[in-house]
Amino acid sequence: MNDSIIIGFDTEYVYRPDSQSNHILSYQYAGMTAQGMWTGIVYTQGAEKKHRLKLRELMGIAIEAGRDQKILGRTWPSKVYAAAHFTRADLASFKDFNVLKTQFDALRGSYSTISSSYRCTYHDKNRHVHDLEIVLRDTMAITPGGSSLAAIGDLHQYEKIKLPHGAIEQMDKLLVDDPDLFKRYAIRDAEIAAKHAWAMMEFAEAQGLGNEPPLTIGSLATNHILSLWDSENIEVNAILGRETVREQKWTGRGYRTINRDVPLPQVHDHISLATESYHGGRNEAYMFGFTHDDFWFDIDLSGAYSTAMAAIRIPDYASLYEDRDPKNYTCDVLGLARVRFRFPDDTRFPCLPVRSNHGLIFPLEGVTHVASPEIELALQMDADISIEHGIIVPWANEVRPFELFSRGVRQHRKEHKKGSIYERTWKEIGNSVYGKLAQGLREKRIYDSRTNSSQILPPSKITQPYLAAYVTSIVRAVLGELIAKIPSDKVVVSATTDGFISNAPKENVDVSGTLSLFFADLAERMTGSRDFLEMKHIVPQVLCFKTRGQLTVGLLVNEHLTLTPYWRLKLIHLIQC
Repeated sequence: MNDSIIIGFDTEYVYRPDSQSNHILSYQYAGMTAQGMWTGIVYTQGAEKKHRLKLRELMGIAIEAGRDQKILGRTWPSKVYAAAHFTRADLASFKDFNVLKTQFDALRGSYSTISSSYRCTYHDKNRHVHDLEIVLRDTMAITPGGSSLAAIGDLHQYEKIKLPHGAIEQMDKLLVDDPDLFKRYAIRDAEIAAKHAWAMMEFAEAQGLGNEPPLTIGSLATNHILSLWDSENIEVNAILGRETVREQKWTGRGYRTINRDVPLPQVHDHISLATESYHGGRNEAYMFGFTHDDFWFDIDLSGAYSTAMAAIRIPDYASLYEDRDPKNYTCDVLGLARVRFRFPDDTRFPCLPVRSNHGLIFPLEGVTHVASPEIELALQMDADISIEHGIIVPWANEVRPFELFSRGVRQHRKEHKKGSIYERTWKEIGNSVYGKLAQGLREKRIYDSRTNSSQILPPSKITQPYLAAYVTSIVRAVLGELIAKIPSDKVVVSATTDGFISNAPKENVDVSGTLSLFFADLAERMTGSRDFLEMKHIVPQVLCFKTRGQLTVGLLVNEHLTLTPYWRLKLIHLIQC
């Protein structure tokens, strides 16, 4: 049985324009152990900052209450997990915030414990001194889709307390007029945070991924895939092109031997090429303004990145070789190259990405670094391609490590009710692995709260530029082939990562191309179906005003809205066709 203690916490405040600061009204907590939950609230005595609590005081008060209610044992706990939703807001309410922000780590614009926990002391009501270790968790980072606190409550059938209109801006008035409602509302937020942190800890424990609340869902995904590969006897270093070396490290008192994973020499030799070949999604707007009245379809590649990752087999990095023949760079080959290219002048949608100060562009000619799927597509579009430097990594065998992972995730999702907290968590785990594969390839600076400085985001445990470049190239290539085959009498409004908007209905989208057939094969392996296109929306008119900026104009077609007779007849005609 897990003997962890989780203390959810929250604060209520009201903004005071005269001092341009928040007046803290109360601190509330919800403690949770395997034996049950207990709650409490601490009201402040005044508007001055000196009346605020310190974090360790709130944790200590909560622990004492749990002991008084016989939920906690007589032994003072040495470690607690403090959980809140968007911890940055709640930590700022404590008197010792200036100290706290150097004791926790910045994470996604908030605070959590990544490295070392916060160690402090607490004087109880009998003036006894207790050592306390606080590990901070932000429930926003372990919630599917970064859901709101209210959405988390709904997932756990633990709804937030409803307040009268306008009460949230006048919580001080609510405290006076209806103190019972104020208390129930305030404590509920702490209860939801505690309940969710506990549920995620149980989830991690059930999957053999640790016995504490996870840091992020992405960290769960990484740990899960590594655990899966270990259980299937798949060597991680074989997938990632690494080897373990032993080296001596000076500790200040002497040397000790440590093991460190480093890229294989032949992999290291081409790391720069692989990293340069990694690009993000295809995001373009092909028109500006309003479309004409018609049916406009938003069509996506279903499960784009998880499906594309199924193409990865175990690479034979030891047999890596250089190759300058573009015809050898096909979609089922792990190939990376620096290419010089030129498309015919009448090419409607060139498919080779070039980085610019304004993101990716897809010009008629240029020089770029790219992976094999887009090279094959460019040749099919009659582009002249010359490879200035390129490598191909053969597959060592037919084991598909990421397909095993994605299949497992799908199976776990089926085991839970659709929309439930665990089903949504598994979905997010499945969607997180691709991001971890590419983490740290593009320099991204993050704030380090402990040193009050910026640091470069480090790679994840499974970062691999060769594989990341290959996967994202598959998705762009399939999308590029689909829009290139849209008939010239149809309009393509935009392309966004794994989908596009056009007045060509799904049934008229040509999926007979080489890249589409390749992707259909992968989809069939994953789902049993070759149909990989998903129609997300149908609208009568679109306003396109920038890349990734489109608005629906007119009536939205769904089960909640009624169409005018004109549009109803057009929709019936379209379905009949």
